[in-house]
Amino acid sequence: MIIALNKIKLLSSDIINQIAAGEVVEGPSAALKELIENSIDAYAKNIEIFIKSGGKSKIVVTDDGHGFDSVDDLKMSLVRHATSKLEGNNLFDITSYGFRGEAIPAIAAVSDFSIESISTKVTNNTVESSPINNGARVCVENIFKNIPVRMKFLKSDNSEKNKCINIVENFSITRHDIAFIMKEDNKTILNLPATSFAERIKNIYGDDIFKNALYFDENNEIARIYGFLFHPIHSNLSASAGQRLFVNNRIVKNKILPIAARTAYRNIVNSSRYPCVLLCIEVDPFYVDVNVSPTKSEVRFRDEIGMQNFVISVFEKYVQKFNSVILDFPLQSSENKANTTYKNNLNYTHNIKQQVRQIVGNSAMYRYNTESVAKNIIQESTNTKFGRAVCQLFDTYVISCNDETGEVFVIDQHAVYEKIALNNLLAECKTNNIQFLTKPIKLTNSNKQNNYFSIFEKFGFRFNTETMEVTAIPAYMQTDEALIFINDILNSDDNLLHSEQYIKSRLATIACHNSVRAGRKLSLFEMNDMLQQMENNDTIYQCNHNRPSFFKLSKNDLDKMFERV
Repeated sequence: MIIALNKIKLLSSDIINQIAAGEVVEGPSAALKELIENSIDAYAKNIEIFIKSGGKSKIVVTDDGHGFDSVDDLKMSLVRHATSKLEGNNLFDITSYGFRGEAIPAIAAVSDFSIESISTKVTNNTVESSPINNGARVCVENIFKNIPVRMKFLKSDNSEKNKCINIVENFSITRHDIAFIMKEDNKTILNLPATSFAERIKNIYGDDIFKNALYFDENNEIARIYGFLFHPIHSNLSASAGQRLFVNNRIVKNKILPIAARTAYRNIVNSSRYPCVLLCIEVDPFYVDVNVSPTKSEVRFRDEIGMQNFVISVFEKYVQKFNSVILDFPLQSSENKANTTYKNNLNYTHNIKQQVRQIVGNSAMYRYNTESVAKNIIQESTNTKFGRAVCQLFDTYVISCNDETGEVFVIDQHAVYEKIALNNLLAECKTNNIQFLTKPIKLTNSNKQNNYFSIFEKFGFRFNTETMEVTAIPAYMQTDEALIFINDILNSDDNLLHSEQYIKSRLATIACHNSVRAGRKLSLFEMNDMLQQMENNDTIYQCNHNRPSFFKLSKNDLDKMFERV
């Protein structure tokens, strides 16, 4: 079938603007970003943001900037490719935030749009009087009203709201000289008065995270880099959750930051996690290309390798100082707190626990591999299907033998220990064993927390909902583990939060990190106790990552190997 093609013709201005909106306006937060950039470029010192339904129903940005010089300029702002921010024809000498002329007309093309200044209000189709004399006020309502298919790709109101919050926080970090207020309905979400750079970082990240952060400020012949490296305990499951890169005061993406952070923290942060880092780069616009993407969200440096090596060298210099940082998170035990710790150990079986308590005292905290305790316990003969421990190979594999069945087992000690730990943690989740914090943990992103209380409580956390603080954590967690866990939950996908599988995956990570590792020497007593715990766990055949925990050889297998049969 042959389809006749129409003649080539110019698209209408409405269609052109809608296409531009698809490039620039991905959602409410993208529209908000463009409006805040305009306010900053107008030298505003106070910017107030109002959103409704996560910005999907309404976004209002009011500032005290220079505003417009005339009604004609106000009208011209709605014309595509009209801008006051680009001098000459050099796109590589950009010093303002916004220079693309499509942003305002593109937003106006997909919403009910109005802009007010110099006592005049211009909407999509009309001009009328306005009480706004100083600065400007921009209102965006019903975004994507005429493009229903785009509406389907927007997330929940809460998710879109959090994106908008993130946009405001990002601008407030480098423009700490500007006061930002953000409201939703009648509730103030953010109130960030103009202050110093360090104080603004404390406001955004919270006191507990900020107090252990390291500030850096270095220069070379091309650029100045400064910012904060945060303690390894505040690492995240994704780079986007804790790594911010600003180039010439613009939040951007570039592979330099994750590579440099991973390299510098490689010896103190697990490879599955991403360090929390805030990096600001000041560089001549000639050395950086901000036109990589339509939304200006990515940049490219002329000398990527040189800039990367500079950042890595600075990060490595300062990361070494974390060795001298001492975290202070005191705990107060509740009456029903278990007398155990999960750091680098696993629980004894019930009978062995009783024997240990008799030796070291019921009130003492004890660790699994305490040799002085092990030597004082009379080892009972092992009577399990895994037999008796024979030896340990390469400080990693335990060899056991069952004389009755004629079976030999080669056991991966870390795989076994982490599976036992996971089963214990799952059991602990069903108890009320908690430990109260003498210093509550402040939830820094309090706007998200109300939706997360239920998921936290499944793990045994307790809250003061008025102050948005964690007052107690599960007995099976140490405080540093609890901080990491809270941070992971707060930065996770909303769709995963209420999934039982997600809960188990987070517990599996905790169990893995707190289990006996490969390369750890075990006494004969410890190996036999491990076999006893294996006997009591029906799911011991695979580790938490679905790898085998042990292999079994029968006497018949050995006879075949040596050609005895």
